[in-house]
Amino acid sequence: MNLEKALKLIKEFKETDDYTKLVLLEDMIIKAIKLKNVTETTSKTRYNKALRVLRRNKTRNILQYTVERNNKQYFTDSYVLFELTNKIPELPIIEKESDYPNVYSILESAENNSNGVVEYNCKELKQMIKLADQYVVLDLDTTYKAVVNKDYLLDVLTILNYKNNESVIMNYNTTTASSNTYNCIIQPILFKREQDKAILMPIKVDTKLAEKLGIRPGESL
Repeated sequence: MNLEKALKLIKEFKETDDYTKLVLLEDMIIKAIKLKNVTETTSKTRYNKALRVLRRNKTRNILQYTVERNNKQYFTDSYVLFELTNKIPELPIIEKESDYPNVYSILESAENNSNGVVEYNCKELKQMIKLADQYVVLDLDTTYKAVVNKDYLLDVLTILNYKNNESVIMNYNTTTASSNTYNCIIQPILFKREQDKAILMPIKVDTKLAEKLGIRPGESL
């Protein structure tokens, strides 16, 4: 049984008269999905995820390359950004570093301007990704949230090589979040694991998306 597909169908048909039974079935499927094995990252999956990031941006050819600076590897697709000491050597490298966008200041700004920290378990995040249709809602504290693309979040977890039992520390900035953004942050989220770093851009939440995800101003999920 494809549990993810069944869950998606249930969400689509919740408006029927059999709502109570659908909610019960949904809960059963969610529990079954959480019991499924969560695979660990391998060097092959890490490489494949990184290659997918490089190929994602079709409009800026330069972003299909990595750049090296101070013995660290950098690459981005404008949605995620990586600084790796634990480099992936098989990825294509740009010949002229000066041609690459200034991604270093983005990492520095995210580190210097963060005013909050939240901790998740890697396995828990992977389960949230499995259950999500497209976006994952992260509770940052009792007030603020972040809405992120589930595929990009998985990119970060895989390329930074988190193990399932590890804690994932996220640094975030709430200064531009307000009731107008449904208390969802719009500044980059910074991830650090050992000597490696990543940036993940949250999704800007409008009324339509907030209603779809069940987000209300001033309330945490």
